[in-house]
Amino acid sequence: MNEQELQDLQKMVETAVEALEDIKAKDISVLQTQEKTSLFARMIIASGDSTRQVKALANNVAVSLKEAGFEILSTEGDSGEWTLVDAGDLVVQIGRASCRERVYVLV
Repeated sequence: MNEQELQDLQKMVETAVEALEDIKAKDISVLQTQEKTSLFARMIIASGDSTRQVKALANNVAVSLKEAGFEILSTEGDSGEWTLVDAGDLVVQIGRASCRERVYVLV
């Protein structure tokens, strides 16, 4: 990535984290993934307490990124148990805490 792409990525991450914090997300983790996959450079994982909060978090992330000029490629999993917002170089995965405990074992 060149310098401008890195600056844009940092702005994207900051925008998404702020959007999560606005709706009181818990356990926000930002992972650098560019060395592990070529699909995306950063992944943010966050938790919500209820299905309603998970949906609100995902919506706020998508709206905030769009307002900042970033493209949302897709949003998956609207059940409220988990949702993934794909913004290209950034993927944001939001789930209920109980779902996160079952799915993620980060090494």
